[in-house]
Amino acid sequence: MKRPLCWGGVLMLAAIWIAAGIRGPAPYDAVEDGSRVTVVGTAVSRKNKSDQYIIEIQKPELKTNLKGTKSQECKKIKGILVYLDKSERNAIKIGQRAEICGKARLFEEASNPGQFDMRRYRYIHGIDFSLMDAKVVSAGKKYDVLREALQELRERMAHIYEEIYDEEDEGIAKAMVLGDREDLPDSVRSLYQAVGISHILSISGLHIGVIGVGIYRGLMKLRLKRTAAGAMSMVLITLYAQLTGGAASVVRASVMLSVCIAAEMIGRKSDILSSMSLSLMVILISEPLLVYDSGFLLSFGAVSGIGIISPILKHLIPRADDKRLSGVVASLSVSIFTLPMILYFFYQFPLFSILINLLIVPLMGILLMLLMASGLLGLLMLRAGVVFAMPSITIFQIIKKLAELDASLPFNQLVTGKPAIWKIILYYLMLGCVVVLFKYRDKVKKVRLKSLLILMAMLGLMFAKERRKLEIMSIDVGQGDSALVASADTTFLIDCGSTDIKNVAKYRVIPCLKAVGIGEVDYAVMTHSDADHVNGFLEIFSMPEYQGIKIKNLIMPQIKARDEAYEEVRKAAEKHGVKVIFMKRGDAIKSGKLMVKCIHPAADYEPEDANSYSTVLDVRYGDFSALFTGDVQGSGEEAVTNSCAERYTLLKAAHHGSKNSDKEAFLKKAMPKITFISCGKNNSYGHPHRETLERLKDVGTKIYVTKDSGALALFTDGKKIRIKTYK
Repeated sequence: MKRPLCWGGVLMLAAIWIAAGIRGPAPYDAVEDGSRVTVVGTAVSRKNKSDQYIIEIQKPELKTNLKGTKSQECKKIKGILVYLDKSERNAIKIGQRAEICGKARLFEEASNPGQFDMRRYRYIHGIDFSLMDAKVVSAGKKYDVLREALQELRERMAHIYEEIYDEEDEGIAKAMVLGDREDLPDSVRSLYQAVGISHILSISGLHIGVIGVGIYRGLMKLRLKRTAAGAMSMVLITLYAQLTGGAASVVRASVMLSVCIAAEMIGRKSDILSSMSLSLMVILISEPLLVYDSGFLLSFGAVSGIGIISPILKHLIPRADDKRLSGVVASLSVSIFTLPMILYFFYQFPLFSILINLLIVPLMGILLMLLMASGLLGLLMLRAGVVFAMPSITIFQIIKKLAELDASLPFNQLVTGKPAIWKIILYYLMLGCVVVLFKYRDKVKKVRLKSLLILMAMLGLMFAKERRKLEIMSIDVGQGDSALVASADTTFLIDCGSTDIKNVAKYRVIPCLKAVGIGEVDYAVMTHSDADHVNGFLEIFSMPEYQGIKIKNLIMPQIKARDEAYEEVRKAAEKHGVKVIFMKRGDAIKSGKLMVKCIHPAADYEPEDANSYSTVLDVRYGDFSALFTGDVQGSGEEAVTNSCAERYTLLKAAHHGSKNSDKEAFLKKAMPKITFISCGKNNSYGHPHRETLERLKDVGTKIYVTKDSGALALFTDGKKIRIKTYK
């Protein structure tokens, strides 16, 4: 059997996916959120974050009081993150066993399409919950001397980078050399991700290769024997992997490089796919759930692309085996193999990523050596570190300028949405057909033509969008409002704001829109100027387009009395290049089967407050009807009751289910079959109020609430209706 390690890796992946399912196991509640708990366990890592130290405890014992007694029981869990005050810096060392008490906090669970699921991410990495406001009760004397020394070196080098670089470059340097992304600015993350170069911020094969090969070649030049140089290099690579935190991509690259060096030591050539498979099995034996981690999949996917696709492209593309084109072939191979993964996790593809990588990757070897030199020499003499930092700062600026230029180009990103699992499976089956054709190319006619046709079909499968009929979604934005109305031709975003979710557009609304395949909004609707309906719009208008989402038009209610908040939104939209449209009762927008008509406020309406002038929209699609009411109440609701139709399929309840809205007279006329309510969990207002829920039940409507069910989605062809919740 050829490449037995490859088959072993494939079988291990298949066994995990069969046992745990394609999407993986769901996290469970190891503790009650907010409860005071005591844990006993061994520290395995330490991170410095602003005014806190974050300690990871693996396989701790959770002490809980037995009800009705003074005794305790110990419950074993996978791992926790402990947040300690800086005053307890020396309280715990790596490898030390300690007893710690604090307030247990569960990680946030995703409640919208596209939202980052911190709880699932931590669970995959063996962390069940965090311990906040923690205190060390007691600690043992024994600790891991080597790992603690490496941690001290990491912290000292981080301090050197803080001294010699500005805040932005410091964060990049620590990410590239130390694997510490805690201080990486969000602006850098989003820019690098938007143009397809975020991989340079994570330590992987590129970094390990430059550093490891540099060490090996350096030792060989010192005239050490090959075996001695190789053995020393493998030890130093292993120590460096430990220094950086031992992420999966680092372990993968370290194992592969060690295999490569070992093969050279005994005079043999290493096989990229076999060494990759060995590293895969090494990692999965201890952490099997990493097969569901995006970084893990993209890291191994990139190497698989180079090992599997590159030889095929060299055969398919004329002159592709020319060394001058090796970078193009490698980048194209990685893109082809990882395309479904990129779209599944990020919902968009940077179209010029191959070009910018060709420009930036050649700079990485020089940059990494400069960063290593500035950090290590800075430990001995800060001025020496500054000398090597100067040219690295210039390279940082070159990379930034290239990334900004790429991000400013039209059609830089192609938003596709999150592909279905069946599409991903079919994609890789088709890719497998190309591999088989290549293997038997001497026995099959027109291999090049057939392979190119299959590759084109694969790309069409991933980039083709399904033509939607009508989709309505009440996005879970906590205590606020944001609703999507999308047909095949037109997209409306009705409100975008929250009072309890920070950066609601960045972390909730924009990822949700992109996950369902929406890259631009035709009409954003500001129903009224309350912060919990508009601060997300203000956030979008302050973002560069590559970081946010394009809004073509902003609809605002046509009223005479405009408060400061109203004017702030209008000015921000116009400054951002968004066309502002003022809408009053009777105005309508029609697109295909979709009709959106304003039934409030009238041109002569005199509002009592911002809530009363809320824009109310009547939405029609075939036999389906919906009513979006903002926060309308008082005289505004009375006007809506007089002008609205009888019997709606869907009602978006006004004012988050407040008792001051959706009164009996209105509900008896609207008679909604389904009602969506948007409000936050444990909100201070008590929304939705009991009185409102009772009135809604009296008219026989089926009620869905975002705080209980997450995002609420309704799909219809104008007749049949399907509802999906995301929690």
